Amino acid sequence: MLKHFIFILIGPSGSGKTVVANNVFSNYKKVISHTTRAKRPKEENGIDYYFDSEKRFKQLMNQQAFAEYDCYHGNWYGTIFKDIVLKTNQHNAYAILTYSGFKNLSDRLGDKVIPVFFDVSKENVRIRLNYREKDQTIIQKRISTYEKEYANKQYLIKYPHIILLNANQPIKMVIKELKQKISFYR
Repeated sequence: MLKHFIFILIGPSGSGKTVVANNVFSNYKKVISHTTRAKRPKEENGIDYYFDSEKRFKQLMNQQAFAEYDCYHGNWYGTIFKDIVLKTNQHNAYAILTYSGFKNLSDRLGDKVIPVFFDVSKENVRIRLNYREKDQTIIQKRISTYEKEYANKQYLIKYPHIILLNANQPIKMVIKELKQKISFYR
């Protein structure tokens, strides 16, 4: 069904997924997810996410437009099926999803869906979140889900094509490692 691969970046909040993706993949390869969460400073609609109202998101759900969707930290996230097909018909693509989102895509689309797990310590997540976010309530909320998000590694390592990244090293090294590992998927 898919001509090329789609890399699904998975890992705890604050693991570096977005920064690494922005440095490894060009924007035209990104499968942009829809979300009901509020836009962060410097984010742009249609570039970072499609920021939808809950009503609009539910309409897309009812139309069965999503290849996968999930509720994360009280907000909905979803990826439109036709966007995945369009992007992967042109070249390899990527998306940042939860484990659940990856599993749904993998079950539906098979071996062309490649999981990329950001293996990072809770302490490094805390440091990165403190750098990015000043609201301690938000930081604590994201840290509180670390164990659950990190536990997904035990399921992901069963996939034959998994890419495990050492996300405890400096981000420049994570970027270099991912570039090297995806070079085999041309």
